[in-house]
Amino acid sequence: MAILKTIPVDLLKQLFVYDAHGHLWWKPREGAYRWNSRNARKEAFTAISHGYYVGRLFGSNHFKHRILWALHTGEWPTGQLDHIDHNRLNNEMSNLREASQQDNLKNQSLRNDNTSGHCGVCWSANRGKWYARLGKGPGSFLGYFTDKGIAINTYEDFKVRRGYHHNHGTKYL
Repeated sequence: MAILKTIPVDLLKQLFVYDAHGHLWWKPREGAYRWNSRNARKEAFTAISHGYYVGRLFGSNHFKHRILWALHTGEWPTGQLDHIDHNRLNNEMSNLREASQQDNLKNQSLRNDNTSGHCGVCWSANRGKWYARLGKGPGSFLGYFTDKGIAINTYEDFKVRRGYHHNHGTKYL
């Protein structure tokens, strides 16, 4: 879902009340009695799409975390917003950071199809060894290991040297 237009932050401030815990409420509108009876002082953007809170405003779909960011900082994010703990429904300001796509990818959750229990470490049935890799392409393969712990340590060391977030490859609870 893309933001089709950027709404002026001053207008957002006229429409919403928010808190740093990730809640967003509609403000009452002057002269809009029917609208106020249904929506005023109620939480806004409570629908969920692709794991994110979303809502419609002026005919366009918007992510709740981006609106909260704009209200909190006074500016729309220029890049992506990363949910640090990997929970897309946790929109607390302390859990959001502006990030490039590359930085956001360096803070991914452990995949659901992971069988080793650790990001970047897999079993090679052909070789009868564990192997570690970080990312794709040249330089991503870190080697084969007879001990899973050594493969994990090699991956973790390389992750730190490459500037990955400490949460990368963890599950959110």
